Amino acid sequence: ATVGALANLYIVIVLLRDYFQTATMSSSDKLLVVLCLANVYYGFYSAVFLLTGSLLPWIYADINIIGIFITLLTFGAASCAWITASLCFFYFIKIINFSSGPLAWMKMKINIIVPWLIVLSEVVALGCSLLTRLPSVIKVIYYNYSLGVYTAVVHPVNVTLPADVTPVGYMGICAIAFFLPLLIMLVTTFANGGSLFLHIRIMEKNMGTSSSLSAHQSVVGTMTFLLSLNTAMLASMILFFLRIFSPLTFGYWMILIIIYSYPLVKSIILFLGNPKLKEALMKRCHCFVGCTK
Repeated sequence: ATVGALANLYIVIVLLRDYFQTATMSSSDKLLVVLCLANVYYGFYSAVFLLTGSLLPWIYADINIIGIFITLLTFGAASCAWITASLCFFYFIKIINFSSGPLAWMKMKINIIVPWLIVLSEVVALGCSLLTRLPSVIKVIYYNYSLGVYTAVVHPVNVTLPADVTPVGYMGICAIAFFLPLLIMLVTTFANGGSLFLHIRIMEKNMGTSSSLSAHQSVVGTMTFLLSLNTAMLASMILFFLRIFSPLTFGYWMILIIIYSYPLVKSIILFLGNPKLKEALMKRCHCFVGCTK
C-alpha cells in the first residue's frame, strides 16, 4: 500500500511539474491528479490501518475506534472508485461521436464539466463515508469484521453473532460507493471498445493506420485494466465484510493482498496507459541507472 501511494505521488509530481512549466493542464490530467491524490490517501491510510492493527490489536475490540477507521477508509476507497469512473466517462465523451442530445452538449462543454465531475465524486464519497457512522452500520462492521479479527489474533475463541446483525446497511453503502461507479466504468468501456472495433474495421478497409487509432487502443486498454482492477477490488471487499473467509486463513490473506495492492496496481496501469508518464518514468530509470554506474 505504501509503495503504491509513493508511485501515485510520483505521478502527481510529474503532472504538476508539467503544469508549472506550461501553465496549462488538460482535463484528463486534472482527473489523473485527483485520482492519484485519492490513491495516495487510500494507500497511506491503508498502511496506517494495517500497521496500527498489527501493533495494537486491541483496537479491533473498540467499536468507536474501528468505526472511525472504517469511515476514513470508506472515503478513500469511494473517492478512488468515483474519480476512476469520472475518468472513464471523460474518455467515453471524448472518443464517441454524438450528433445531438445531452451527450453531444457534454462533449462540447467537457472541459467545464470535468471540475464539476470531480466535485460530485468527492461529495458522493464523503456522503458514503458519513453513512458508515450510522449506529446500525457500525454495529454490523464491528461484529462482522473487527471482533472476529480481535478474537482470532488475541483471544482465539468463537464469537456468536447476534441474529439481527446483517450486512444489508453496509452493502447499500457499497452499492453507491463502489457498484454504481463500476457500472459506469463497464458501460463506458464497452462503448469505447465497440467504437474501437468500428475504427479498426474502417482502417482495414482503407488499408492504413493512424495515430488516432493507437491513442484509441491505448485508452480502451487502460479503461479495461481499470475496470478489471475495480471489479476485483469490489469483489474482495464484499468477501471481506461478509466474512466468507475466516481471519488469518489463506483466502483471508489473498483478499487483503488485493485490497492493499490496489494503489500500486492502479499506478502501474496509469503509467502504461499514459505516454507522458511512461516517458517520465523511463527517464527517471535511465537517470538512476546512469548515476549508479
